[in-house]
Amino acid sequence: LPRLDGSTINFEVCSDQPGDDSPVPFSFLNDEPKIQGDQMPCYMTRTNEKTHQIVVDSLHLNKHVREEVKGPRYCPSIESKVLKFGHRSHQVWLEPEGRRTKTIYPQGLSCTMPEEVQLQMIQSVRGLENVVITQPGYGVEYDFIDPRQLRPSLETKRIKGLFFAGQINGTTGYEEADRKSG
Repeated sequence: LPRLDGSTINFEVCSDQPGDDSPVPFSFLNDEPKIQGDQMPCYMTRTNEKTHQIVVDSLHLNKHVREEVKGPRYCPSIESKVLKFGHRSHQVWLEPEGRRTKTIYPQGLSCTMPEEVQLQMIQSVRGLENVVITQPGYGVEYDFIDPRQLRPSLETKRIKGLFFAGQINGTTGYEEADRKSG
């Protein structure tokens, strides 16, 4: 996903998405979240017809969407969402990356198009018309291990003592993050 300079976003035209009043931890091993206190605000905006047209017009530049790259996938890209569900707008969650940075994570805009096209596409979204991209999005090509070749411990059946975790197992990574939080 690209990263955005939060000081260049017009949050006033976005929907405020406050955190839960009583946050619940991801792990059942904890009674309450480790981090307490003020939660940082998140915001939501949506793609539109102009956003979708920019995506469609740039598909020839994207080898991931043209399916030249094979293997496991993770969160769907904006290109995939527009191709499959172009008749509707898509949510874009604007999430701060931390308390000491202005960097915003635009959840929902995962993409692998060229940087100049990313800027056009992102600036077509309401509230992001003047946004500055601090880090462009990029595509990752990777192979995967056939899960049938793994023991429940994630050790390979072929090589004793060799363990695999993450996307190489065809997972999203959320599974391993869940294990680390417990």
